[in-house]
Amino acid sequence: APMSLSARTGTPTYAPRLLGAVRVHYADAKLGLDAWEKVALLAPIELAGAANPWEQARELEIAKVSLSAEPAPNAHYCELPALAQRDKTWPLWSKALQSWLYSSRPLELHRCAELKLASKSGESESEFKARVAQALREERDTELSKLQQKYAPKFALLQERLRRADQKLGREQEQYGTKKVEAGLSIGASILGALFGNKLASRSNVASAASAMRGVGRATKEKSDIAKAEEDRAAAQKQLASLDAELKERLAEVQGEYDATHGVVEKVSVAPRKADILVESLCLCWEPV
Repeated sequence: APMSLSARTGTPTYAPRLLGAVRVHYADAKLGLDAWEKVALLAPIELAGAANPWEQARELEIAKVSLSAEPAPNAHYCELPALAQRDKTWPLWSKALQSWLYSSRPLELHRCAELKLASKSGESESEFKARVAQALREERDTELSKLQQKYAPKFALLQERLRRADQKLGREQEQYGTKKVEAGLSIGASILGALFGNKLASRSNVASAASAMRGVGRATKEKSDIAKAEEDRAAAQKQLASLDAELKERLAEVQGEYDATHGVVEKVSVAPRKADILVESLCLCWEPV
């Protein structure tokens, strides 16, 4: 605390204080918490000695605590209560310090219940929220990946079906072209034979004409097979497009769920372990007032 000077004498006045240095253990298995903290408390000593001094204590920043072994010249001292001069008083004050810390000095943390995460000792709220956001992204990506893997066999099956349909269509188109040419050649040969042969209705011409007609029938069948292959290919394409739309919809649903309902951060208080409040030092010091 800043030093103030006595208006009457212009010299500093010191008041008695209790300075307690304590190690406090905070543990909570559900939160994954197991941390020790050092605490420094400065408490006034009431003249009457009736009140618990720690109820008026203030916590000090340990890194900024600076003690001097020598007072300022010509300093004045407030009266030291008789209670502070008794040996049996100090163990009582030590126990009172432990009790006060147990009931009045919880560790304030933050928790994200959905992700089962809790902030660490010394971790700020903004730092914890950044860690939650990162964990949330990782969990979301994992869920999206699982969903894609679930659909992968269905996509593979339909893609294989489409590949086979493409192959069948290619074969039917090729066979139809061949049969069409063969039928045309057979009919042409029959006509030429009939026109220029010795006999219009010779046995060979009749057989050739019949063969040509059968070729026309086969070509017609091949054309019908092409239409069926095209239908099969179109059906496979439609099923593949439908499955793709379904997956995209599911992925969007998962993304929406994470955006809307996950990552809620709340405050939580953890009391110190009563058996692990260790008073390392308790001493009398004088503070300028």
